[in-house]
Amino acid sequence: MWGEPTPPTTTGDDTPTRAERGALGRNPRVAAAVVVCASGVLAAVVVRSASAWVPTTDWALIEAEVRAVGRRMPLLGVPSADGFHHPGPLIYYALAPFYRLFGSDPRALSLAAGALAVGTTAAIGATAWRRGGTVLVALTMAVVLWMVGSFPTGTLVDPWNPWVAVVPYLLLVLLAWSVLDGDLWALPAAALVGSFVVQAHVGYLPTVAMLGALCAASLIVRRRRRCDGSSTEDRTASTQPRATPRPPPLRRPVATTAVVLAVCWAGPVVNLAGAEPGNLRRGWQRFGSDTETGRVGLDGASGLMAQVSGWSAPWLGFTEAVDPTTLQVNSSSLWHLSFPVVLLGATWWWSRGDRSLRALALVLTTALLAAIGSAVVLEVGRVFPYVVRFAWVVAAALALGAVWAAAARILGRRPDWTSAITATAVALVVVAAVRLVAVSGDPTVPVYQPDNRAVEAQCLEELLSPVRTEVGSQPVHMETSEFWPVSAAGLFNELDRSASAVEIGERLGFFVHQRAIEPHAGSVQLVVVAGAAIRHWETRSDVTEVARCDLLDPDERAEFERLEALEVRDAFDGGRYLELVPRARATAVFRVDGP
Repeated sequence: MWGEPTPPTTTGDDTPTRAERGALGRNPRVAAAVVVCASGVLAAVVVRSASAWVPTTDWALIEAEVRAVGRRMPLLGVPSADGFHHPGPLIYYALAPFYRLFGSDPRALSLAAGALAVGTTAAIGATAWRRGGTVLVALTMAVVLWMVGSFPTGTLVDPWNPWVAVVPYLLLVLLAWSVLDGDLWALPAAALVGSFVVQAHVGYLPTVAMLGALCAASLIVRRRRRCDGSSTEDRTASTQPRATPRPPPLRRPVATTAVVLAVCWAGPVVNLAGAEPGNLRRGWQRFGSDTETGRVGLDGASGLMAQVSGWSAPWLGFTEAVDPTTLQVNSSSLWHLSFPVVLLGATWWWSRGDRSLRALALVLTTALLAAIGSAVVLEVGRVFPYVVRFAWVVAAALALGAVWAAAARILGRRPDWTSAITATAVALVVVAAVRLVAVSGDPTVPVYQPDNRAVEAQCLEELLSPVRTEVGSQPVHMETSEFWPVSAAGLFNELDRSASAVEIGERLGFFVHQRAIEPHAGSVQLVVVAGAAIRHWETRSDVTEVARCDLLDPDERAEFERLEALEVRDAFDGGRYLELVPRARATAVFRVDGP
């Protein structure tokens, strides 16, 4: 995949070299069949899961930007509630070709997210082939299918940026292993995938940064060894033959990596130079400052990782422990951390005398420490499942590493076991595929807080018809008073889809990546208002109400306001408050009649 393999290395004991081990289980036809079958199963799940839906909030913003690719060049990523955008726009450029191919509608956006996951899975299989042949390919495909089958239903086709980054992060772990194992042309691929993952969701930054630092350190070590080997070779060339093959040159892979990074980060850099303050600076200020609630800390991070990667890890199919009121992931007993520690220890044990397996063990150790470090700096109150989904990948990679290290050791000492282990690995793929198909039901897209999203979609549909009637063919100037554009983003997306000329105000401009302008004569000035602010706008004489959505009847609205005024311990009593909350958000659209 990345060019010719690096020369075999001498291990010093009876453990096979990488080339010898690969020869034991390198059947390209079987490996290709396994990758095609695994990708085909995922593709079938994607096609079956994708359905018609109405994007709101983040999903509407994502679709609007994906649709804009080609008309303009997005420079920033998906907006965050913390006042900055995720680092870059690669998610839009990656989804746009599939989005247009499948029809340029919300279902096409779901299919685009699924196609990206399927393509990434195929790349994972190809990378596994480079590292370990047929057995590793089968084991890796089994892990991918099992992990995806443990996701909430619909995750695979959800275009939300935290979900889209999950499968590529596993590819990045394997690419980092490839770099440390001497496959230098994996370096530019790792730079591309790492940039995509970080730009999709900033929560991956610590983990990607540590893997990147590990790859850079390996190149420095390789460079020094190369220089030392060259000087020694010059001194002995006339008297001794060269004992080992010369390492592959570093210049071209490194230069290609620099070009890839420059292209991937051109947009964020341009924004940094052209805005004050730039988005990267705002993000740095947000994460570098103290928070009102504080950070999770080492104890909280350890308990969180114990829950996500322990003996009953969610990626294995166990239920993820999420608090029903706060929607945050609960911590688990620290003894559950023994599971990833045992897996990592087993990988190190089996890697004795094998440089390739030692590289894998080092990458997995770095990934685990990076995951814990990422959890340490999380803000208390924001430990949502999507924020820590990278830990699922780390846990799955630890299991894959331990199993592969043991299998490689057995294959080296008992070559006659090759067929048996290959058959077992392929059987695991079949089992994982059957399980994935069995657990995939009818999804609600998107998967995060599906009840709230369904309510928001219903409300958007109620607002859209009267707004379109009011606007007609006239240009629109839209603004919002919403803290987060739940309905405004959906209205903007739907009007933009119908090719209406939509201008935006300053607040909405932060979310939709367009230059904010002042309303001008001839445009219909609309303001989207939510919650208690509606009462203020109702009293204004210079506005006309165009549409309103309130899914609570008057009695339910009065009951909700009464419960909301109570102490928290009383408000949740009987669950009535929680029953009303999903439908409690009222939204109205007003037309400004004055200048």
